[in-house]
Amino acid sequence: MAQGFVESGRFLWNSGMFIWQTSTIIDAFKSYLPTIYQQVEMLQNKTGRDKQQEAINNFYENCPSISVDYGIMEKAGNVYVIPGRFGWNDVGGWKAY
Repeated sequence: MAQGFVESGRFLWNSGMFIWQTSTIIDAFKSYLPTIYQQVEMLQNKTGRDKQQEAINNFYENCPSISVDYGIMEKAGNVYVIPGRFGWNDVGGWKAY
């Protein structure tokens, strides 16, 4: 099936690079992933305070594990794809760089 997609020329590869306004992605989290949005709000209120690390740990324990692709991009109606041809080299992380 993948071979047919490539050969047809009608499909694009999702490289996982997204561009959005902060207000747009926040609204999308409110609409499509409200549990994560609520966790972010709780975390935001505790950053820069003495219990910040505890808040971060709590966030990761209680935040559902779902990608932006599945949680938002596949559901949102204001998503646009821009084809591009450019080189890309994913070094994997700052240590590798």
